[in-house]
Amino acid sequence: MQERSSENLILAGVVGLGVVLRVRQFLFAKSLWLDEATFANGILDSPLLDLLTVTQRFVDPAGYVVLTKLSVAVFGQTDYAFRWIALAAGIGSVVVSALLAKRVFDRAAARVAFTGLVALAPVLIYYSNEAQQYSLDVLAALAVVWVFVSYEEWRRGFPLLVLTGVLFPWLSYASIIILFGVGLSLAVRWLRKRSYKRIAIIGSAWGLSALIVLIHARIVTRTEFLEDYWTAGFAPFPFNSFSDLRWYPEAAGGIVEMAWFAEGFVPKTPATPSLAAWVIFALVVVGAVLLVRRRPWIGLALGVVVAANFAVSVLGLYPFGSRPGLYMVPLCFLVAVEPLDWAMRRRSWAWRVPAALVAVGLVAVLAVPSLRLFINPENGSDMKGALSLVVGNWEPADALIVQGWSTQAFDFYEPRFELQQHLVREVSREFDVQLFLDELGPDPGLGRTWLLFTHRLHEAEQLVDELAEVAPLLQRSGGESYLVALFDLSALD
Repeated sequence: MQERSSENLILAGVVGLGVVLRVRQFLFAKSLWLDEATFANGILDSPLLDLLTVTQRFVDPAGYVVLTKLSVAVFGQTDYAFRWIALAAGIGSVVVSALLAKRVFDRAAARVAFTGLVALAPVLIYYSNEAQQYSLDVLAALAVVWVFVSYEEWRRGFPLLVLTGVLFPWLSYASIIILFGVGLSLAVRWLRKRSYKRIAIIGSAWGLSALIVLIHARIVTRTEFLEDYWTAGFAPFPFNSFSDLRWYPEAAGGIVEMAWFAEGFVPKTPATPSLAAWVIFALVVVGAVLLVRRRPWIGLALGVVVAANFAVSVLGLYPFGSRPGLYMVPLCFLVAVEPLDWAMRRRSWAWRVPAALVAVGLVAVLAVPSLRLFINPENGSDMKGALSLVVGNWEPADALIVQGWSTQAFDFYEPRFELQQHLVREVSREFDVQLFLDELGPDPGLGRTWLLFTHRLHEAEQLVDELAEVAPLLQRSGGESYLVALFDLSALD
């Protein structure tokens, strides 16, 4: 009893640490970047009916859109109003991970290790503070699996299982893939028990909810844009070369790379596995074999989830890896801890000690960057910082030019700085000085002019350098988060 009480205290401490790390980033309130600002502006500019019936510039589940619209109506146009849902989902994920660990693993060390991985993973902390649905995807993965392994021991477990599958598709598209894997595992088990009624209830309730969500998504989604944007995440098939075949294990290894070595924003291109990621991937493969042997229904469900994601990736319906694949990170943690749980069950210390060291190492890989980010949060694409600098040095006749990649964030934050009363222009997303000059026209009528960049800063630096050859550069400020350059463009008149 005392041992279980000590374990609960340790788990509570790990959960608390995960909550603190997420709240720290939330309160830091970094600037909304391009995708967040695009979503936020869409929510602000359109009535709810249009958000649910008209093609938008973003792709988010209807339930998430409704919650965000209500949040803005209550809390106003603030960073917090758009991010608290992700924060709540992130905190919920840590709590559910501890509950799931108690259901899946036999040894306390394995339960603490799994909870610690979810609590400390920098990539999960990052997306717990972004105005996107990815944190809900993670919560869905953990919650669905937890209900799946627990419902039989609850008084009203089956109704809750049904409700889980009906609700989550409205909050997370990825949950449909998870529910498919869990549903198939349940169906196989119930077929063996001749529980046909349960199969019919789950199949009709989950299937109808998912079908409505998918039809709605098809109506409001620009599929051509998504197919082009996520091209790298769609599995090649049929195979035309060895590189096409190699894509599959590398994409799977990329999930491991993202889980352990991504410290923040994940690009749209699936991560390339490092040597360390391949080593951990081998542990994941061993864990999958052990999990199938010990808990075959969980193993079947997770195996179907991976296969289904590859299948929809082949069909160009949902990318594998990158940000949309974030829901697989906690599942990856779950399978990776299984060999450690197996070793801890051995009587010999020759198994237990190395397993404990590996568990500490896996958690430490995540703890170090998380601690660093707690002390010094990153603030990429810092539009608030850039506008504060401009406003602090503004003179009455100044003008402002916002580069195309930065316009969404500018439009969101501008009301706080009241710059629209001054001369503000927007230019394209190209980083070509001649095109920039052409857009200004032969008689731009500009004097002191601020140029503002928050994206692709290396290219922005080159543009500023080239423009400085034809117009006086009065000031250059910024760093890794933004670039602000003050020119005297009267020389161009």
